[in-house]
Amino acid sequence: PIPLRSTIPTSRGHCPQKLAASMLDARCTRSVAAVFLATATCLVQNAASRQRTWDEAYTMAEIKLIQLNVTEQAQLLKGVGWTGYNLHPGYFVGQVPGQPLHGIPWLLAGDSGNGYHPLVKEAVGTTVIWPSMLAATSLWSDDTMQELATAISTEFRGKSANLLLGPCVNVHRVARGGRNWEMMSGEDPYLGARMARAYMRGVNEVGLVAVVKHFAFNEQETNRIKTSSEVGQRTAWELYYPPFEAAVDEGAGAFMCSYNKVNGTSACSNYDLLMRDLKLRMGFR
Repeated sequence: PIPLRSTIPTSRGHCPQKLAASMLDARCTRSVAAVFLATATCLVQNAASRQRTWDEAYTMAEIKLIQLNVTEQAQLLKGVGWTGYNLHPGYFVGQVPGQPLHGIPWLLAGDSGNGYHPLVKEAVGTTVIWPSMLAATSLWSDDTMQELATAISTEFRGKSANLLLGPCVNVHRVARGGRNWEMMSGEDPYLGARMARAYMRGVNEVGLVAVVKHFAFNEQETNRIKTSSEVGQRTAWELYYPPFEAAVDEGAGAFMCSYNKVNGTSACSNYDLLMRDLKLRMGFR
């Protein structure tokens, strides 16, 4: 376990997309591990260095994969630290063991609704309670949002986290939505896109990987797992996608799929959503 602590920021590596795998054959495991490593290596340099391109990252990942056997590759695809809904003391909310012998860092993720979110009692009182993302957006200031993201990311560094589970950029649809307070877009996709760009610049400045969420159409908490958001292409691209697209353009390193179904298919298993729209049309790597 990695202890939770407030210290001088470290130079640990960086983290990738949220991936889940159970029984994978060697070919599938290798393919998913390549994506994992590409994201990790893309931002593995610290904030003072030049950020690698995705092409460079994927090339490095392929070279690294040759050094790993199938078991080592599969270990990169499984999180640790939880038993059911109980987080073990000393673990981050998201944690994937690294491969020290191969120079692959641990992936250490923290929730970030309005700053580092402590989930164990030992960490209570060691974090800053920052303004909510919706409150920050209400200032209509790109510079302020970037400064806030830089400050939050610096705190994450101090906790040894290298993966920030945010920002949440969904556009509001349900006025009583349980997580509206952390959805920085409010009801305005243009404003959301501006704020998403600014937030991403702040995170990238510190050298963390932001996990943009929740993709997509996760605008309510009530029955969020059971509901299906029925959305046409024009509505998606004009109203709900602009903040996500802006995050991609600003160098987002990871995305978190949403809890709900989209047009009848689970968002996390939705080809149209994740491949056609996010990767092929928006250009997320």
